Amino acid sequence: MAEESKYIDDAIWADEIRKGDQIAWTQFFSSMKGRLLYFTQGIIQDQHESRSIVSDAFMVLWGLKDQLSSLDDMKTLLYNRCRWQAYNWNKYHGSRHRALEVLTDDFDTFSKAIAEDNTAQNEIHQAEILYEFYRAISFLPEKQRVVMELLLNGNSSVEIATLLNISASTVRTLKSLAVSRIQQHMAKKDLLTLTLLLLINNIITD
Repeated sequence: MAEESKYIDDAIWADEIRKGDQIAWTQFFSSMKGRLLYFTQGIIQDQHESRSIVSDAFMVLWGLKDQLSSLDDMKTLLYNRCRWQAYNWNKYHGSRHRALEVLTDDFDTFSKAIAEDNTAQNEIHQAEILYEFYRAISFLPEKQRVVMELLLNGNSSVEIATLLNISASTVRTLKSLAVSRIQQHMAKKDLLTLTLLLLINNIITD
């Protein structure tokens, strides 16, 4: 589970990373590792290789940290590097994900293309949203978390009531409390988007 940063100001956090401060770097690593793994596994479907790709991305960032002026630039580099490596991996392992393989011999060219590709940027943003959504679920009290996990697995409220040996009204109460907590978490992260609200609404109106 990623820890919360002690840095209120992203500019100060980025400055400390550029200076090589180990605490700042460790907290940034902790805040980004999970979401980068989630993003990369969504492209290559290989957990072991995804971990290797994410580790490589952090090593590249460490070497280039002096050249990056903001935390957003650092995050962008990490996502671009992971995406580049993932497409390369798919390219050489016969995957169907070949849309950008023509660019994968040149990371700089690839990164510039991604910056101009709205679809790619949307994909990265959606990965961020979904990662935080599932992270919010992991923070829920146990009963609420179990109900949400069962809902996401396609179970109806009636089926959940039977599985957990509780009343349907209790399921609805747990669901409502869980959704409220999730919305608060996502709002704090500034990720409470219309798409997510529609997803949540679909869950609570089964």
